[in-house]
Amino acid sequence: MTEKTKLSIDYVLLAFIVIFITLQPYFKHGVLNYYELGIYLPGIDALFHGEIPYKDIFILRGPLEIYIPAFFMQIFGKNISVLEAYFYFGTVLTMVLYVLLARRVYKTRIFCYLMALVFIARTFPRVNFSNWGGIRFGLGALALLSFILFLEKRTKFWILLSGIFSGLGFLISFEVGLFSACAVFTGIIFYYFFKFDRPQFNLVIFYVAGACLALIPFFTYIYIQGGVAVYIKELFSAIFHANAVINMPWLLGTPQNFKEFLSALSPFNHNIKYMMPFFFYCGICIYIFTKVIRKSVSLKDIIIISISVYGALLYYSSFRDIEGPQYLMAIQPVVVLAYLFLDEIFSRFLTGVSYKKAIAYVLLLIVACYSVAYPLQRFQKRFFIVKYFKEFFIEKKGLKIIFKDEPYSKLELDRAQGIVVPDYQKLELEKVSAYIMSHSSGRDIVFAFPDLGIYNFLTARPAPGRLKTPMFSYYNPEWHAELMKDLALQKPKFILNRKQYPEMDPFMPRIKKYQDKIHAYIDQHYKLTLEAGNIQLYEALNNAIKK
Repeated sequence: MTEKTKLSIDYVLLAFIVIFITLQPYFKHGVLNYYELGIYLPGIDALFHGEIPYKDIFILRGPLEIYIPAFFMQIFGKNISVLEAYFYFGTVLTMVLYVLLARRVYKTRIFCYLMALVFIARTFPRVNFSNWGGIRFGLGALALLSFILFLEKRTKFWILLSGIFSGLGFLISFEVGLFSACAVFTGIIFYYFFKFDRPQFNLVIFYVAGACLALIPFFTYIYIQGGVAVYIKELFSAIFHANAVINMPWLLGTPQNFKEFLSALSPFNHNIKYMMPFFFYCGICIYIFTKVIRKSVSLKDIIIISISVYGALLYYSSFRDIEGPQYLMAIQPVVVLAYLFLDEIFSRFLTGVSYKKAIAYVLLLIVACYSVAYPLQRFQKRFFIVKYFKEFFIEKKGLKIIFKDEPYSKLELDRAQGIVVPDYQKLELEKVSAYIMSHSSGRDIVFAFPDLGIYNFLTARPAPGRLKTPMFSYYNPEWHAELMKDLALQKPKFILNRKQYPEMDPFMPRIKKYQDKIHAYIDQHYKLTLEAGNIQLYEALNNAIKK
């Protein structure tokens, strides 16, 4: 069997392992996350109404975040399940890309398979996989993989492709594009400095050209539509004001500055559980420093440097909400790198004298035991397909899908076919949506406050102004003023409100002034018409709303 054949077989097997273990055929069953889905669905619906990104639609991260699922909805139907499938399959595809990247750089196949088990068990966002992520971080992995292929093949096509993926990454989430660019540029600098090839600065040109191929069409489009200035302003606001109001580090007690980060390194600090990647990257820095001093940096070291730069930046950015899925995605490069070093140690000892070979096999045994025992412990508790096989084939009993003893039903809405939710949420979604659709036309505006944009999508009713998710107006006083102006000018026929939103209570001192303005506007111009569960529907008073 040739090496190329082995590589192809490993690609298929590794992809199968990832797909099989993360398999969740019931991904359309569960409580719909109003906040997460409310970020995307009203923007997607606005695209269907012909509105233009940034000029007419505020987008938190990047335009592809709504364009990609909107594209799939044009093919498979305008349905919430298409968005959830995009998140699920995109998240799994991202994991597949990482294990294929690992197979590309590992010397020993068994370490790649062992890594894949731990990688899945530790980093799969099993709670958020159907409403968050998608292919967002996968584009960064593709940029790295393309750069690695360039280092192996020395073909500039791969550096061009790396630039394209970084550009696309920027358009789906600016930090993915920026971090992958930093990783690739750092790798190029080391590549030139240690003269693995003649100093040809056209490598940088090829990379930048690739990024431009992805970026120029979008910027040309929004320039023609007059949205460039708005895009730049919103990009900087999203970067610097994201935690100004909804401050998750403050709520969770995680580090917000350098001093707090240093204190988290103490073994007595509750944040020490998040510090292991920091210690790991410090170790890599020491390793690379010694290689630089000895002038013995290899192509493998450049790969390690590039992955480390990307991973360290992801790790840094994850502190904005480190107890969320961001941290899981941020440690994916850590797992790949950890097993890469174990693979290197094993390979070097295996080719040494007898006692070193013995050490190599002891190392392999220890790594294998951990890499099987740890995932199995997590798989049988947290992963549907493993739980299913255990309970159905071993324990000979059926598996309850997701709601345990809570009653649940399918939604009977055109844009939510196949979605199964608890009965209390079915009542909210169907009762409110039915009322809106029976008492309004497709041109009537619905203001879904503060994050209920899912109703704009379900009813195909437009939201007022650019801030389709009104909660984002809290980030910037100018945005909130814009929101209030849009309400006065466009006069929504209906306003939706959550009666209770306990998740926002800790931030109330910062957002109360914004909430009060909106509630005052509602009290003055609207009357409560319908209540369903936690949702209130207000209808405009019969007399004209004053501007």
